Amino acid sequence: GFVVQATITCYADDISTWKSQLRCHGKPVGNIVTCSAFVFSGGSPAKLLCFFDIMGVASIQFSQCNEYRRCYLLPAVTNVWRAEQQVLIDNLGGRPLRLAGDSRSDSPGYFDLYGTYSLLETGVNRFIYLELVKDVHAALHYNSGADWKICRTSGGDGKYALKFSRGWKQWTIVPVKEGTKFGMLHQQAPCVQEL
Repeated sequence: GFVVQATITCYADDISTWKSQLRCHGKPVGNIVTCSAFVFSGGSPAKLLCFFDIMGVASIQFSQCNEYRRCYLLPAVTNVWRAEQQVLIDNLGGRPLRLAGDSRSDSPGYFDLYGTYSLLETGVNRFIYLELVKDVHAALHYNSGADWKICRTSGGDGKYALKFSRGWKQWTIVPVKEGTKFGMLHQQAPCVQEL
């Protein structure tokens, strides 16, 4: 990191130590703040660290930045998200909800090995659930020419089970609207299940 420490000894053998950064649980606060700026701004740590290097400015190493992100920042974000999510669920409890779900795993130009899955409560316009998952199932899209027959075996059994993993067990799903714009989506809806 970029911590400077000076130890000064005077003629009377008094020793004092000066540090350029405060420490939090043994970690330099400036390093944590620098990594936080990378993560929360969406910037590239590699580019900014290269910029610092070209200018001759001492800075945190890329590997340290990744360690701080993995060990401190992402767990902190996860804890805040879970606390906010719980407050939202508690406030919505006991009343009918209008939930809308979406998955982004089949858009043109999108790497479909991973997908984001979200669940929105449309009455308050807030996300209740959001997840990034590795998608190992074929992505079926209404523009791909898929129809109901593609989703069934020759015996009529479903080939795919659309899963919303780690969803909460107390949720009850009730359709708000009958008849969707795309027939295949309406026919596939009964295959949706919870892990």
